[in-house]
Amino acid sequence: MNIDKIFAGEYMKAADIKGLPDFNGTISGFDIAEFPRKDGGVDRKPYISFSNSDQKIALNQTNAKFIAKLIGSPNMTDWVGNTVGFYATITDFGGEAVDCIRVRPELPTAATTTDDIPF
Repeated sequence: MNIDKIFAGEYMKAADIKGLPDFNGTISGFDIAEFPRKDGGVDRKPYISFSNSDQKIALNQTNAKFIAKLIGSPNMTDWVGNTVGFYATITDFGGEAVDCIRVRPELPTAATTTDDIPF
């Protein structure tokens, strides 16, 4: 058993869904949160919450733009009620390979929208 899954936080991390099928989250809300940086500063990022998970996903610019393109609107109000697929992968960040969460390039079909995180 992975301790990252036992001590899952408020915000979903790649470790929470790594090795699992896609997480198909139905967006129920959004807001802005402050996240501390290593240098002591603070980053403000949008996040989305889901009707089928207690965890939220903080959005980077890549994922936010991808969701906007999939749903057809940059207005986050229009995202509520839509289901979007997420998966864990690896990306380059600051010259290092790091785990990340990415958005599937298509909206999930009706048959796959009931997937909850298994914890």
